[in-house]
Amino acid sequence: MGNENRNPSFLSNRSYQHEIDYERVGRFLQETYATAGEHINWLQPRWEYMHFHPYIRKVDLSRIGIWEYRGDIVAVVHPEHFLGSAYFELAPEFHSLKEEMLNYAETHISFVQDDGRRLRLFINDSDLEFHSWPGSGVMSKQSGRIPWRNL
Repeated sequence: MGNENRNPSFLSNRSYQHEIDYERVGRFLQETYATAGEHINWLQPRWEYMHFHPYIRKVDLSRIGIWEYRGDIVAVVHPEHFLGSAYFELAPEFHSLKEEMLNYAETHISFVQDDGRRLRLFINDSDLEFHSWPGSGVMSKQSGRIPWRNL
């Protein structure tokens, strides 16, 4: 469905609720993998692994952001092992959510250090729009570095 046909009143975002969302996010990741032809999001086994890694026990999972359209998950922003690193999972037809997701990550997933709030962003390498945002501090496979986004 094209963006022009979407009613924004059916789009909502909220905090992750593990009992409700764990399997739903897994299905979302499977669906976006099956439709894209390339890895645009995490593979479902990595989502599962994240939840059973010992480091995740220290993270408040309600900081994960979920976006839904008509009750279906269309985007997720989340840490992996600790706060301060944000991963963006997004259905391709909802690319307009990127800025909202970034704002959510800055508020809920960043961490405070002596010199202020910090956040590392992990997105798909082929997402040139996101990579071009000034000061995005996005991980690049080409450079092998993960800069911090100072907020």
